[in-house]
Amino acid sequence: MSPLERTTDEPTNEERADRIDTVMQAYCLTLEERDFDGDEDDVKDMLTDLMHFCERMEIDFEENLRVARNNYEHERNAERGNSDHIGCPLCGCFLKVARTDPLLGIDRELYDCQECDETFIRELNVPDSALERAVKCVGCGNMIPQSSARIFYQRDDYAHFIGECCWGTIHCATDPTTIIQPAGRHDNPQGGSLSSCLLQRRQTMATKITLNPGYAGGVYVLDHGEFYTCLGYDVVLKKAAALATELNSPEYSPVPTERGTMTAYRKYAALVDKARQNNIATGWRSRVDLTADLIGLEGKRVEVIDCYGDRRRFIVGRSTGWIPCHLEIKSRSSSGGEAVWGTPFRSVRVVGGTA
Repeated sequence: MSPLERTTDEPTNEERADRIDTVMQAYCLTLEERDFDGDEDDVKDMLTDLMHFCERMEIDFEENLRVARNNYEHERNAERGNSDHIGCPLCGCFLKVARTDPLLGIDRELYDCQECDETFIRELNVPDSALERAVKCVGCGNMIPQSSARIFYQRDDYAHFIGECCWGTIHCATDPTTIIQPAGRHDNPQGGSLSSCLLQRRQTMATKITLNPGYAGGVYVLDHGEFYTCLGYDVVLKKAAALATELNSPEYSPVPTERGTMTAYRKYAALVDKARQNNIATGWRSRVDLTADLIGLEGKRVEVIDCYGDRRRFIVGRSTGWIPCHLEIKSRSSSGGEAVWGTPFRSVRVVGGTA
């Protein structure tokens, strides 16, 4: 199939212009209760207001404008049949530049396919570099070439990948009591930086557990064969106590004197398994890993100031599994997001927009 062959119901460029005519009419009616008559000043005013809007929403206007210019040229050339059109390697339809970003010092262009919902990467520091299928790194959330990624976890036909950018941060081939974490406030050795559903699966796969009381206040080191994860002593006590209350099983709740012992971990593991069995039998799901301030806000865009004083915006999502956690979804087009971090929040407010 030729990359130039239309394989979707994408609008023509004339139809795209018609959409903006509708937007401009609505803008002028809002501005001065009049129709848009082609005045360039109205276009300037709208672009200026759009810049203010992007600043408020923490959207990079200049970067998106650069991508929009690129897409504009691609759409014009595609409609004219010019050869610089980039087609999806899987389905052949038109690829749009989603964004550019650097990773490990390499500038890359990321392309989204509107038909098969895949993302592709082209590195810009190598002339005529190939277009490669992209996957998300579970460690840092960056898109990376699938050809250079490792499978971190796989179940049936679904796989999670990790890149060289993060592989060394969780993998330690010689000493399982040494856990090397990447810098950054959200990389929390007490709880991990991946979603709870992955954590549940990884814990059930662990074949060996050792104790490291000297690292980050004390952690359980879980050996999964090909990689290691860690779980904080305090997290085990707190989460086990909450699960014991939810499941009406106080006999499983570790006491403070059991902190950092295998007795506490075995009680915690028994509670997690009890929660799993309850989920299988009744569909029940725990709330212990949910962020209290976000319960009921799923699907809404919020602005938070976290416990470190940092401000950010995201759409509130919720993971799967029998012990779900809230997720930070970056945009409506995102296929997922990282677990909420930086809690307890200093403030949370809804800013509009849904997933």
